[in-house]
Amino acid sequence: MAANASETKTEFERYLIVADQERFSKALPLIDKILAASPKDELYLSERGRMYMNMDQHKKAIEDCTRALAINPKNFNALRTRSYCYFMERNFVKGLQDTDALLKLTQPDFINMWPRSDHENRARAFDMIGRRDLARKERPLIVLDQMTEQAVLARDNASMAQAITHINKVLAKDPNHLKALAFKGICLNNIADFAGSITCLSQALAQKPACPALLYLRADCYRETKQHDKAIADYNKILALKPRLVLFRYGTHTGRLRDKFSHSDNDCVNIADIYFLRASCYESQKKFDLAIKDYNKVLELDPKEYKTAISLGNTYFNLRRTNDALKMYTRAITINPRYWEAYTLRSHAYEQTGDVEKAAADLSLVIAKNPKDVGVYGLRAFVYKRAKQYQKAIDDFTKMTEAAPTDDEGFHERADCYAKLGDYNRAIKDYDKALKLTGDDKDAIIKARAQVIAKMAKSGSTK
Repeated sequence: MAANASETKTEFERYLIVADQERFSKALPLIDKILAASPKDELYLSERGRMYMNMDQHKKAIEDCTRALAINPKNFNALRTRSYCYFMERNFVKGLQDTDALLKLTQPDFINMWPRSDHENRARAFDMIGRRDLARKERPLIVLDQMTEQAVLARDNASMAQAITHINKVLAKDPNHLKALAFKGICLNNIADFAGSITCLSQALAQKPACPALLYLRADCYRETKQHDKAIADYNKILALKPRLVLFRYGTHTGRLRDKFSHSDNDCVNIADIYFLRASCYESQKKFDLAIKDYNKVLELDPKEYKTAISLGNTYFNLRRTNDALKMYTRAITINPRYWEAYTLRSHAYEQTGDVEKAAADLSLVIAKNPKDVGVYGLRAFVYKRAKQYQKAIDDFTKMTEAAPTDDEGFHERADCYAKLGDYNRAIKDYDKALKLTGDDKDAIIKARAQVIAKMAKSGSTK
């Protein structure tokens, strides 16, 4: 299971993942604990109602949803759960009343983006009370829901072309179908058709302009196409809405989740992520003060977010605020001592301050834990070379040549170090090895080799 973009999951996010795995008996105590701390929270009440519904405890579900709706009559999660439970309790009138209210409110939300049974439940209820005329009116809507379901299943099976074909059939019958527009927007995003995705999501947002999930998905497309002003505008709208969670489903391969090797659709996108993504847009616009402010907001919301500390450190480093960068890299290492990239970044920052020993020490820590990582030997070798500690550099470049004998770089760089120490014969031998292997650096190596031969002749050295 992939981690959410913001590394620290809230109790509510952990609950959602367990609930999504249909481990309802384990999810219930989690939401109970959350509710104990916030007993009048309408979202938590509706979620516990949903768990009771899934465990066939309909009366308890109705009670929780009724409490949630007393706080917020537009809580569509509570309306959906209570309507189903009323139907199961054969209270068809109340169930239909709830679905009437629900269908006026339904929008893609972070928990259940495409409910697919509302119209089917209504048709059955109408049949049960003898209103077959009203049941017949639901049939075309049921067909659209079923076609949407086929599209969702095709995407789940990684058949994106088939998913889009199914959803296009829905839109051919109803061009304003909210679920279909939103779903097609996600499919097009998944295949990197960002312009097409923006078009679909914008049409959906015209119907539901205050939907954080849709705003997030469109902002992602804007960000990918470097339309940073538009992405920032959508992130601003999300932050103004102050949602508990922005997206739970269908966020994979968007935003900060693009570097996750996962196809799981239960990743959490939260407010900390929105600040991070907005910061990255500000940074692309060179609005560094605003980017730094947003990165710090992420760390305020999620103090364990070590990747944000790295990003902030990189921003400081690029602004030549090296001491601030060092603090951020150190913070990242303190949070996650096994995040080796932080050591290499801090090493570079230490080197910029002239502290070669600390720079080399950080790379030595990485080597101790990853002795087969030849690249880190190379990084440390370059630190030593730039500090004119040529023998130490030679030792590390030798590690490179032993591990990668067909790569010219180690031989070329070691030859330079031998030359600096006046060990001309070894330098020439390494240049010769590099010449047999090299491609792009051939002219540079020939020139360096010629200079060594000239120095050797001038000094009369045979070494």
